[in-house]
Amino acid sequence: MAVTFKIAHMSTAPLIRQFPSYYRSILNHSINDVAFQARRDLGNHASRVFSNPRDLTKNAGEVVKKSEPDTLQAKIGLRDFVGKGTAPDVYLRPQVHGSFRNHKRFEKALLARIPQFGPNTFFVPASQNKEFLDPAGMVKGSVIVQMLSHLQAFGEQGYKANIKNPKRALYFAVPYRSPELSMLHPGIYKRDAIGSDFFKAVFYAVKSQPMYRKRFYYFETVKKTIRKVFPMSFARRFQRVAAAKHVRTYNLTQEKILTRAQRQSRLADAISSNRRVMQLRRSFGITRTRNVLEL
Repeated sequence: MAVTFKIAHMSTAPLIRQFPSYYRSILNHSINDVAFQARRDLGNHASRVFSNPRDLTKNAGEVVKKSEPDTLQAKIGLRDFVGKGTAPDVYLRPQVHGSFRNHKRFEKALLARIPQFGPNTFFVPASQNKEFLDPAGMVKGSVIVQMLSHLQAFGEQGYKANIKNPKRALYFAVPYRSPELSMLHPGIYKRDAIGSDFFKAVFYAVKSQPMYRKRFYYFETVKKTIRKVFPMSFARRFQRVAAAKHVRTYNLTQEKILTRAQRQSRLADAISSNRRVMQLRRSFGITRTRNVLEL
């Protein structure tokens, strides 16, 4: 993605010619201003396009690499690593480009444990049972962990998480063409107690691969931020340099405030003048005096 700015046509061009030695430093800071603002704008965009997004989704933007004066390049992207669960770079990709989603980690575990579902099966939340869902409308992570444990679906590395006594499992699967449970839609269900005949659906199994339409306008949001932030940041920083070099500050009486060097010079003159006055007073026998320095 490339966004072009013609520096010669910007209002800052005269300042660039006047202070060329500051160009790379200011350009570097302006690029970083754009990168960090883009990260915030991606979070705001996620809050608008998704219903009750998780904090991980709202903070999906990441400044991967800051700009340096010798590179003048910053890299931003979506987080590609999280301690637990799926990284935003993976689960937001279909929302960015608009495409079919792949199997999630728990789906692969279920299909490996219960091959009767078939390799082309996907699991969608049973949205009517709110107790299994988080504010974003997805099945809670704690529910998925418990489900995999009760179904003995944890693999070789996590087999210790599987429930020891399968007879105490609350979750059960209903694969396709299950003769004893043919009245139920294929999926995963949970009993309210051991041996109970009352249960609720957690996931429904579907054969059609879920299709995500493009909702998260990642590239468009970043490009908009670049066009909005860079010219303002670049101009503001150059104007600060110009102000630091040329500004003159005045007090309420419109008298110019002295610079530090001028104040020191004026103070030295006043001290010298006061010493001469003291010498004259002593020569005329005046002993009671008050030292007053006026600047």
